[in-house]
Amino acid sequence: MELCRAQLPQLQHVLTYFIPGFLEQFSPSERLQVVVSCLSSSKFNRLDWKRRMLRTAEKIMEDCYDLLLLAKLNLRRRKLSRLYPGEIEDCQAAPGLHPVDESSNSHLGNVVLFEAQIMMDRNELSRAWYILDGFCALNRTKPSTVECRVLQHITLFRARIRRYSGDYCGSMRLLMELYSTSGLSKSVLPGIISLLTSVHCELGETDAAMRLIQPQNFVSLTWLEIQGQARLLSLASAEAHFMVGLRMLMKNEKAFDAAQSSLRTAKEIYRKLEGMYREIPSPSIVSLFRHFSVSAGLAMIAHLEGRFGSAKLGDARSYWKSASDVAERMRGIRGWKPASVQMIIACSVSDITWRLGMPKTTANLIEEASELYAQTGRQSYFFALALWFDLMEDGLESNGLGRISKQRYDGKAKRERISMEGQQL
Repeated sequence: MELCRAQLPQLQHVLTYFIPGFLEQFSPSERLQVVVSCLSSSKFNRLDWKRRMLRTAEKIMEDCYDLLLLAKLNLRRRKLSRLYPGEIEDCQAAPGLHPVDESSNSHLGNVVLFEAQIMMDRNELSRAWYILDGFCALNRTKPSTVECRVLQHITLFRARIRRYSGDYCGSMRLLMELYSTSGLSKSVLPGIISLLTSVHCELGETDAAMRLIQPQNFVSLTWLEIQGQARLLSLASAEAHFMVGLRMLMKNEKAFDAAQSSLRTAKEIYRKLEGMYREIPSPSIVSLFRHFSVSAGLAMIAHLEGRFGSAKLGDARSYWKSASDVAERMRGIRGWKPASVQMIIACSVSDITWRLGMPKTTANLIEEASELYAQTGRQSYFFALALWFDLMEDGLESNGLGRISKQRYDGKAKRERISMEGQQL
């Protein structure tokens, strides 16, 4: 049984007032149902609520013995430990269950997805891809509904791996295949729309990206106030509007007036999201990474406004500083290092300082960016930043300041190179 958000107050009432003695009146099967409800409800609300649901479920399971439910509880703790490192204690992976039916096999699939996510956190994309090969339906010709849901998430994970490796064409092929699947799970749809919007944008197909997001008003407070997947869609909407404006300026630097409408819409959504992410008392790593995407989006818009509009270019430095601060908060989380984004930030700020007539500061920033680039190379994890880095490098070169990297990535050659490299995964 999956718990919906509307049922949370009822569950909270039961847990608040009756757990000390009331659960003793439950039959073993009823107690197991409470555990299922706790696991489901731990996906909502803030960290203190998640801790409470986890503790309650574990307390009940001390007197119950259900191997599959114990395995699900173990996996939920591992997931929360990944999301909140240092806040929720991790546990060792439970001994593997031998799948005896569709339900236990789908749990195995969820374990595979989790292990692949850990590899993606570490930027070990090839290993993540290999791990995903570890699941298949018991009946490959006719998988069950729960197994189909896992298989759809696996395809989405593969599309993310392609996208993170810079293989946008390969990611697009997987996403279009998944999007046309009959019986598509509702749980996978927001991720598809978000990633498909991102890939369309990276490939310069902004019209296609806008067609995906325009049927729904993801800018409205109704969407922004909903946690998780809905905010993901709002972020995708901001990114699409931003890319429309950026692509206009890439074609014609004098087109700022035409690009301004899209940039203003993107800025509006980014600002609302930034306020919400900033107020989260104990953000998960997913919230932190999305907060960085929002901060970087605001910094890029401020940079464009200062360079092509009437805003002061120097003001963009504070936005890049905010993005840098969020990136530093992510340092060390699951082994993540912010060198790649700090390289792009240093490169971006060097463009600002050069235009402000600060040659010494500019030289120091370019040296810093070059040292970081030697560690990380060109990465495509965050939306638009790889393209933005190319634009900043082109600006440095045109101003006689050289390049940080040794290669240019643009147009058809870029797509072919990326697609070829992606086949190696």
